[in-house]
Amino acid sequence: MCFSLVWRNTYMRGAFCKILFLLSYTACLAQKFEAVVSSRQVQAGQMFEVRFTSTGMMTSFSPPSFKDFEVVGGPNQSSSIQIINGIINQSQSISYYLVARKEGKYTIGSASANVDGQRMSTNPITIEVLPGGSPSNSGNLSQNQQPQDFSDQKFEADGRDYFIRTILSKNKCMKGEFVIVSQRIYSKHPIVSIEKFDPPSYEGVWSQTLQTTSGNQLQTEVLNGEQYYSFEIFRHQVSPTQAGKIVFKPIEGTIVIRKAYQGKPRNIWEQFFGTQSYQDFRVQVKSNAVELNVMELPVTGRPDNFNGAIGEFQIRSDISRKELKQNEALNLKIIISGKGNLQTVEPSKPELPEGFELYDPKVTEYASSKVFDYLIIPRAEGEYTIVVPPFSYFSLEKKQYVTIPALEYPIKVLPGTGGTTPQVFQSQQLQQEIPASDEDIRYIKKFPFEVQKQSERFTGSGWFWMMYGLPWLGFAVLLFVMNRRKQSMLNPEEFMFRRASRSAYRMLELANKEKSASEHEKFYLYVMQGMQHYLCAKLKIGLSEFSSSHVFEKLTQNGVTKETAQKWIDLYSLAEQARYAPGINISGKDEFLNEVKTILNKTEKEFKA
Repeated sequence: MCFSLVWRNTYMRGAFCKILFLLSYTACLAQKFEAVVSSRQVQAGQMFEVRFTSTGMMTSFSPPSFKDFEVVGGPNQSSSIQIINGIINQSQSISYYLVARKEGKYTIGSASANVDGQRMSTNPITIEVLPGGSPSNSGNLSQNQQPQDFSDQKFEADGRDYFIRTILSKNKCMKGEFVIVSQRIYSKHPIVSIEKFDPPSYEGVWSQTLQTTSGNQLQTEVLNGEQYYSFEIFRHQVSPTQAGKIVFKPIEGTIVIRKAYQGKPRNIWEQFFGTQSYQDFRVQVKSNAVELNVMELPVTGRPDNFNGAIGEFQIRSDISRKELKQNEALNLKIIISGKGNLQTVEPSKPELPEGFELYDPKVTEYASSKVFDYLIIPRAEGEYTIVVPPFSYFSLEKKQYVTIPALEYPIKVLPGTGGTTPQVFQSQQLQQEIPASDEDIRYIKKFPFEVQKQSERFTGSGWFWMMYGLPWLGFAVLLFVMNRRKQSMLNPEEFMFRRASRSAYRMLELANKEKSASEHEKFYLYVMQGMQHYLCAKLKIGLSEFSSSHVFEKLTQNGVTKETAQKWIDLYSLAEQARYAPGINISGKDEFLNEVKTILNKTEKEFKA
């Protein structure tokens, strides 16, 4: 009956639909951070890949301990971007190539990282290492099998049977231009496994690790008229920071190759048709030093605002509003797109009139573009102009400098609400003279002076015994608290249940400290996290189960009224909208915090454990 009356109300029906849409949209964009392996069953000495993937911007990555394995490659980083119906989905991954030497079951621990500002961890993965087996002709490096024992005989080669090539995408470039550096192993015999290689070190260049092109697949390649098995172990993108000759030092390591030979026939059939056996050898491989000739950028025609951009670029900008009130915020986006050293390119800061505040930009990188989002707040009313400075780059196609003209945006600032007068913020250095005092140094009193004997000794007094027993009492209390905490930690759900409100209030206190205009997003982020922590702990659900319908159902099942449960959903939806709405008025945050605290206290009274 109540639901039908509410549904007939057009305003309530629209609000209800908006809440469902926002909650479903948030669930679609939920961050994920997971670990996957190429195979959960591998053989001793066989290489396999472990990959850690996130569905958002991943920072502060902490890998697990690979104590039971040898790291033969990585970390290799890669990222991908998908745009579906105007929605941008970004994912990042970091991969390692590992080798297990002993059979048994081993566990790869959890990795942790910040995904879109939220700390997340992956689940541990169990790897079963099997004994080595017979050879395989599949050509897949992760499936090649090797005998358990290696031959002690030295494998004779002519120097061209196995080696490493350091391949540059170009041998001559300009300073700051990107060059791809690849290290590949070549062998005339099948490569069974790859031993530990130290990653290459580069001097005089900026470098970034890229995903290798081989994956786990052993490839065949014809080089100088001869066929080789090849495998790429390292791939980097480098940008020289100095002109002249840059030498890429050799790298070396150990690989296991498999050589076929004619064995002794065991029966008449093998004697007639012949038999072929295999033998594995550990061999050392090494690359040669490679030089890169780096040319200095021309001085003639170099603009004063040139900041090292090399390639082919376009720049555009967009402003969120051209008319606003005093002390309100606007967003200025500068988008640089194209090809070249985009990762190291930054535009000049916008030129603002006096009385405008500019905050550091939020930088978002995509496959072929880079977005700089500036927050600007005008403090005085009037008509002004915001200037996006010209952008200059060196064109590799035209072999000359290109300058994109400046862009201007007229801004009209109206008086603030309530007719407030313009506020001008100035920083002044206060100077105050410190008066000299001739009593700064206390002199020792000269003899004669009176000496009085203390009537009571401190040792043995009441204060003495109280201070003597106080540390022991504190130690006993500490043991009691630690024992209680240990008992409560044995049941994590009950522990989080009892500490739910305390954790929520801690997050709300952090939000209370971030009420300034510059920390607009952090305020609502802390509020949302406080509400999430409380509900997940109180209802004993995971973050993946956090949805409006599930929370409403669990709250009502535990004695909370429908009005209180619906209030939780409304407040969470409002906080989520305010977090992502640019330029929102910051007034009313105290009232919003009080509403959240009120509904939290009300839930504590109504909740039935």
